[in-house]
Amino acid sequence: MLALLALGAAASAAAGCKKSEAAEEPTPVATPPVSVAATTRAPVERVRIDDVAVPSAASKVHVAWVVPQGTGVNDDAPFRLRWKTSDGLSAPPEDVTAKGANVNAGFDVDVKPNKGTNYAKLVGDVDLVVCDVATHSVCVPVKRELEMTFAVAGDAAAPSVKVALPEARPAR
Repeated sequence: MLALLALGAAASAAAGCKKSEAAEEPTPVATPPVSVAATTRAPVERVRIDDVAVPSAASKVHVAWVVPQGTGVNDDAPFRLRWKTSDGLSAPPEDVTAKGANVNAGFDVDVKPNKGTNYAKLVGDVDLVVCDVATHSVCVPVKRELEMTFAVAGDAAAPSVKVALPEARPAR
């Protein structure tokens, strides 16, 4: 019986692998191409807005976008605003996390200068995505370091400031 098992094992081994039968190569997994925007980091552009006149009481400063024709804020992409430094304000404004649809026209910043101060400053990072509005085939991540200095004047009206965004166009 032992001889029969040994003979069966030898026959199996001899028949199991022939040099002419190459082992099958694993099939590569197809992955969709990754967009350039998703693989590159947006360069940080520093935007400085000086001497924004604000009242001594709590107020809001509206930050509006200046967007080239044919470009718009991507409604579905995330928008993030994180304040890094605050000087001369009673408290830093809240950080903002939203969708682009919520900030198409810009965003508001709560500003409440310290009592008796005539100067204040905020520095924060803004992250969003702009796309071509016709086809949404080109989307560009945008990263801005926004620095605003405030001139505190007792009777100043709530101001609006503008931040330019880049054009979303195909790379050439």
